Amino acid sequence: MGLDLTGYRQVTATLTTVDWDDAEAIAADRGWVNEYGEARTAYVNPHFPGSAEVEGGPALIIGPHAGVECCRAGSYGGYNQRRAVLSRTLLGAPPEDVWADPSKFDHPIVHLVNFSDSEGVIGPKRCAAIAGVFADPEAMEKFIAAAGDPYAKGWWDDMRRVFEAGADDGLVSFH
Repeated sequence: MGLDLTGYRQVTATLTTVDWDDAEAIAADRGWVNEYGEARTAYVNPHFPGSAEVEGGPALIIGPHAGVECCRAGSYGGYNQRRAVLSRTLLGAPPEDVWADPSKFDHPIVHLVNFSDSEGVIGPKRCAAIAGVFADPEAMEKFIAAAGDPYAKGWWDDMRRVFEAGADDGLVSFH
């Protein structure tokens, strides 16, 4: 088990419903299914209000879009280790301090550090802010040096790709 991220580009429509059982039928009625006939759904995590930039939920049905970027963010423990390096390196504080009071930190990466490590949706505005961090070569160098991990650069590049997709009028789903 681990955390995967899917960045959807140019999502032209979404719909929320409170009943997961309804999501499959609604998606099928609208033709919003993938090549396997499955609904494209994501969870609007109520513990992070405003992150998804949609009203309603918790089931988000993802409609037509221009494409996806996917990555494996790592095992839950591995992802949390990298998230902690992001927090210490770019925010100067451990993630626990960010979780306690995210408003104390004026940096776009706070939207990723102070987000679920298992499920939820980040909308296009926050994706754009996060993508900007992953596009910054100086931030990347700091992260890679602090991570001390031969796979850190690949992880950074994957995160950049996924959040750039979400920033393109889309969203990123954590699942």
